[in-house]
Amino acid sequence: MANQQHSKPRITNQSTSQTTATASDPGSSAQLGRHCARVRDEGWEDEEEETYDLCVTPLEVNPLGLSGTQSESAISRHEITSGERFFYGAHIGSETRNVEFKRGGGEYLRSSFRAHLRRYACAFLNSGGGSLLAGVDDDGVVRGLRCDHRQEDQARLLVDSILKGFHPTLLPHSYTLAFLPVVRLGPESQNLKVLRLTLRPPPALTQQGLYQTDQGEVFLRRDGSVEGPLSASAIQEWARQVCRY
Repeated sequence: MANQQHSKPRITNQSTSQTTATASDPGSSAQLGRHCARVRDEGWEDEEEETYDLCVTPLEVNPLGLSGTQSESAISRHEITSGERFFYGAHIGSETRNVEFKRGGGEYLRSSFRAHLRRYACAFLNSGGGSLLAGVDDDGVVRGLRCDHRQEDQARLLVDSILKGFHPTLLPHSYTLAFLPVVRLGPESQNLKVLRLTLRPPPALTQQGLYQTDQGEVFLRRDGSVEGPLSASAIQEWARQVCRY
């Protein structure tokens, strides 16, 4: 009986010592805090489960980007450069001498893209290079165009076929075609992309003359607009101006 009474305070002291150590130990406090945070998170997830687009992770979703506010700078500095993705509704800038936007709605890849390919590819090649972005409004707002893998393959074949007919002959590294995913919450985001065709003329352009399309037409890019197809006299005038320099 005496042994039992003696052991009881020892148990009480041990519990008190553990409680004191837990309260004073920073590592234990941090562990307790993480446990509480995990409990709160798990409780929140049980109450409401969020769903995201399958092409992005929760960390990549930017709700403000859908309205074209916070994601503007991110796309301007990162997305166009890295070619990873665009945010639906974001404003990515204005058209320039080296950038052309096309809305690209409906049957764009089957209808207007062929003519735009010849016109803008030739103009950019004759004017220092540039990019055509289809799926972006004229005012620079990302909308995307619907394009599945089969349509992507058809567009690539079309680009290769037409550009191989350009004269002088284009090297493979002179152009690139990319289909960049557009991030948008909801079912309407499926197969939503921005088509980006980039042209890079060789350094010795002035020694080769102006590029012509596979149909023998010549286009130039000037201050955001395209001139052409150029007449023979306009081409001769261009050649005279080049010879002056």
